[in-house]
Amino acid sequence: STAVVAGLTLGIAIFNWLLVRETRLAVKNQLREQRLSHSVDLMLKMSERWESAKSLQARKQLAVSLARDRARTEFDDAAKRGLLDSSQQIMSFFETLGIMVNRAGVNPEMVWGEFAYYVIHYFFALEPNIKALRADRKDASFYSSFEQLCQDLLAIDAKVNSVPLGHARPNSHDIDNFLAEESSLPA
Repeated sequence: STAVVAGLTLGIAIFNWLLVRETRLAVKNQLREQRLSHSVDLMLKMSERWESAKSLQARKQLAVSLARDRARTEFDDAAKRGLLDSSQQIMSFFETLGIMVNRAGVNPEMVWGEFAYYVIHYFFALEPNIKALRADRKDASFYSSFEQLCQDLLAIDAKVNSVPLGHARPNSHDIDNFLAEESSLPA
C-alpha cells in the first residue's frame, strides 16, 4: 500500500513536471509570437512615417544640403545650424529606430530588410556632423543609438553578403550616389 501511494505520488509529480514544462514552452512560444507581431506592427508604422510627405521633404532637403556641403571643408555657424536643422528629423527617426531595436525588442533583421540602406548611408553622410554636434555639446551620447543601429546593420549586411565588415561600409562614391538619389525624391 505504501509502494502504491509512493508510485502514485511519483506519477503525479512527473505529470506535474511535464505539465509545467509544456506550459512554459507554450508561454515562451506565445511571447515570441507577440514580439514578432509587435516588431511587424512597429516596422509598418515606421515605414509609413519614413515614406510620408513630411519625411520625403525632409530627406530631400537634407540630401541636397549634404551633397552641396560634402565639398566644403569648413562650416560657419550659420551653415552648421542650417544643416543641423535639416538633419534633425532624419537623425531623430534613426535614433528612435535604434532605441526600438536595443530596448523594445524590435527584430534587427526586420530593420535591416526595411531600413539598412538608409541607416547606413545617412549615418556615414552625417557622421562628421554628429561628431561636431557631440564635440560642441560635450556629450558623446548624441545619436549613439543611431550609430549603434548602423553598426548592427553593417554586421548583418556583411554576414548576409559574405563580405568582411569593412567592405559593407559605403565609400565616398556610394554616399554621393545615395545623396543624388535622395535629392531627387518627390517633395
